Amino acid sequence: MNVAICDDNKQVAEHIKKIVLIYFAQTNYQYEVETFYSGEDLLNANMDWDIAFLDVEMNGISGIGVSKELRERNPQVKIILVTAYNHYMDDALDLKLCRFINKPVEKSRVISCLSEAITQFANDNSKEEFKYNNGSVFLSANDIVYFCTEDKNAYVFTYDKRIKSHLSFSQLMEKYKNKGFVQTHKSFSVNCRYVDEITPTSVKLTHKGKSFEVHISRRFAKSCKKSIETFLHCFSNEV
Repeated sequence: MNVAICDDNKQVAEHIKKIVLIYFAQTNYQYEVETFYSGEDLLNANMDWDIAFLDVEMNGISGIGVSKELRERNPQVKIILVTAYNHYMDDALDLKLCRFINKPVEKSRVISCLSEAITQFANDNSKEEFKYNNGSVFLSANDIVYFCTEDKNAYVFTYDKRIKSHLSFSQLMEKYKNKGFVQTHKSFSVNCRYVDEITPTSVKLTHKGKSFEVHISRRFAKSCKKSIETFLHCFSNEV
C-alpha cells in the first residue's frame, strides 16, 4: 500500500508521517510512506498512490489541483485533505474525497481517516469468482460497471464483458450494497465510481474510455440520485 503525504509545512508533513508509520507498524500491511513538500514533487514522483494526505493550501499547485491529477491517474486513490479552511469543501466534494482533517492535526483524526481509507481500499479490491466462457473470471467491485437482470438471469457488465452471474440479482444487490453500488431500476444497479451524469431518466457511466447508459425508473429516481451524490461526495462525520 503506497501512501503519500504532501504539505509545504515540513513539520506538519512529518507529524502526519509519524502517526501513519505508528499505525502501520501495528498491522500486517506491506506499505510505503513518502512525504513531499510541494504538489509538483508529489506528481513528479509518478507513483501509483493508494492513499494521499494533501494540504489544501500550498505554494504552487494546491491540494485541490493535486487531487484532480491523482484521480485522473488512478480513480481509486483515497484522498484525505488537510485544511484549516472550510470554504474549500465545496470544491473538494466534486473530487470524491475520502475525508477531511482539520488543522491543527490530531492523532485520533489521522488514525480514523487512515483506517477508513484502508477499509474502503480493501472493499474495492476484494474479488468474486464468476463463471465465464467455460472458465472463471475474478472481479473486484472496481471491475464492475453495472449489473442487471434479464430473462430471469443476472448479468454483470465490465468495460469489455457481459457475464452471466451464478448469483441472482437480489444476491448481487446484497453482496455489493456497501461497495458503492446503487439500484436505479428494478432490473439495474450501477457502480457509483463511474457515474458521469444523472438525468431524469438515466445514469451515464464511463469506464476506461467506454460509455454506458442505464435507465432510472421513477420509483428509484429520488433515492438513487441521493445515494449516488452521497457516494461521490464520500463525505461524512465531519468535524
